[in-house]
Formats: sequence, C-alpha cells, structure tokens
Amino acid sequence: MNKKTGFFSFILCSYFLIFGQIAVFGQNADDFEYRKEQNKITITGYKGSSKAVIIPEQINKLPVTKIGYQAFAFNHLTSVSIPGSVTQIDTGAFYNNRLTSISLPESLISIGEIAFSFNSITSVTIPDSVKTVGTEAFSENRLTSVTLPDNVDIKLNSFYLSLYDKYVKGDRKKSSFSIMIVISDQYEIAILDNSVAEIVGFHGHVKDLVLPEKINGIPIVAIGNRVFSQNKLVSVTLPNSVQIIGDDAFISNKLTKIVLPNSVRIIGNGAFIDNQISDLVLPDFLVSIGNAAFTSNKITEVKLPDSLVNIGFAAFSSNKLKAVVIPHSVKSLGEHAFDNSVRVKRSYQFNFSGRIL
Repeated sequence: MNKKTGFFSFILCSYFLIFGQIAVFGQNADDFEYRKEQNKITITGYKGSSKAVIIPEQINKLPVTKIGYQAFAFNHLTSVSIPGSVTQIDTGAFYNNRLTSISLPESLISIGEIAFSFNSITSVTIPDSVKTVGTEAFSENRLTSVTLPDNVDIKLNSFYLSLYDKYVKGDRKKSSFSIMIVISDQYEIAILDNSVAEIVGFHGHVKDLVLPEKINGIPIVAIGNRVFSQNKLVSVTLPNSVQIIGDDAFISNKLTKIVLPNSVRIIGNGAFIDNQISDLVLPDFLVSIGNAAFTSNKITEVKLPDSLVNIGFAAFSSNKLKAVVIPHSVKSLGEHAFDNSVRVKRSYQFNFSGRIL
C-alpha cells in the first residue's frame, strides 16, 4: 500500500468511526440543554435545527435517563429516537410536534401528563416496563391502535379521552384495542373495538343540539374534551347512552337549557362553564362533578343526587344559588365549590382541603 492510498484509507476509516459514533450515540451534545442529577443526565431542552432528533444515550459519559418537562415541546419535530437508557418521560416532553410514530424503549418506566399530546401519532405500543401513563399523555393524536402491558396504571384520558378508562382498563385480559375514527354527518367519532363511541369532533352549526343515541349503529357513551366549546349552542339534549362528559365539553356557549340523562356518571372539569343555565336537573346516578363544571351560569337551585361522591373546586361558583344540601355520599368537596353567600347544609364536617373529617 502506497502512502497516498494509506492516507485515504485513514481518512475513510476516521469518517466511519466518527459518523458511526454519531449514529450510535445520537446528535452532538451541543444540540441539547441538560442537567446532571446524581450522575445521570436529564434533557431539559433542544437547540438543534434538525426535525428528526436522535437523543444520545450518554452525555459527558453519563447516561441520559430522563426527558424533562417540555424538553422538546413546540419544536415541529417529525421523528425522534429515544435511547434505551431513558426511564422517565416528563410532563409535556414532546407536546405539540409533528410526530406520526413513536418507538418507546424497554427501559421506560413512566410517561408524564400530555407527554405526546397534539401530534399525529397513529399507533403506540407501551413497553412491559412502563408502570404509569399520565393524564392525556397521548390525547389529541390520530391513534387507531394501542397495545399495553397488563399491569400499567393508566390515568384519565391517557389515550382517546375517556373510552379506554371505562371500557378497557377494567379488563386485564384486554391489553390492546383498536380505535376507528369516523366522520358521520356533522360528528367525528372515535369507535373503540367496534362497540362504543366517543364524540371527538363537531362540524355542525345548530343552536339546539339533540345528540343521537347511536351513530352508524354504535352507541355514543362519551362526549370528548372541548368538542362543543364556543358553538353558540342555546340548548343541549343528551341521549340515555352518554356516561361521561369531558373537560370543557360545552364551555362558552349560550346554553339556557341542558337535559342530562340518568346514564351520566361523570361531568368533567369546566364542562358547562360560562353559559346561561338557570334550571339544572342533575342525573340520579351522577358520581363526580369536576372543577368549575358549572361556574359562571345563572343557576338558582340544584338538587345534588345521593349517588354523588366528588364535587370539584369552584364547581358551582358565580351562580345565583341561595342554598344547597350536600348528600351523605359526598366524600370530597373542593374549595369554593359554592359562593360564600350560599347556605350549605350538610351532615358531615369538611376540613379546609375538602376531605371529610
């Protein structure tokens, strides 16, 4: 081998060594903001220009074990590779990007709230190592299939809003399920395993909404978060199939009348906030009223059902109530659930945190 050939061979080997190392260990550490915690690295931000991110397994010879709070949020990322050293993905870590798929490492233990919300992910497999998936971790995506380990703890609305919580979570033999998104007339619905559906979008222009019990032959059991917000609705009638009303589902309309069937068990946070409701009849088997669920209305009287367990923070604040009776069934009463001027009658004493003494 002559000197010239040897020189080019050296350069070529160096090239593969350098770029091979980048492929294995990820992008340059300078692309990331990070901090050292107990000889481990937490990624806290991204400064790179590439929209296809390869997170390094090590930085400064220390393992990258955590993706921190909103570390990659709002970066228009199209793909991301997460190394096998990561055990925790924190709140909002990949919130609001352009991800269409995600591969999660077998090392992962927990996924935080809204970690992958507002992307375009179509399917996800949660590794057996994962113990917790946070609230709305994969909400606002385009999920059509989800595979889960048997013992994972799923928080509220982790996947397609409330469908999983009610109809899959309790069945430990069912660790995977399919979701089909269908647009029918003015509704967009998510159908779970071809058996029940949740309304996740609305494209109509009506003042008096009468929701059908079934769409395409599938019973409607849930109203998704924010689905009917700011639609100038005057009245709403829900069918006797609906069990869950999502967060902010009817926020900021012009509602004066709502008909809630006895099938409803959960009314989410802010579900009817900022309307003009005066007469309110709650379902006989209602279990939970979320934070600020009926704030800023004109409610003058309400009977709380004996089935009720939870009343959230400011649930009925800024109304025209004069008196209310708290039933024995209530275990948690949020602060400022009613205005200070409301006479509250109850059989139990509550401490300041809302727990029964």
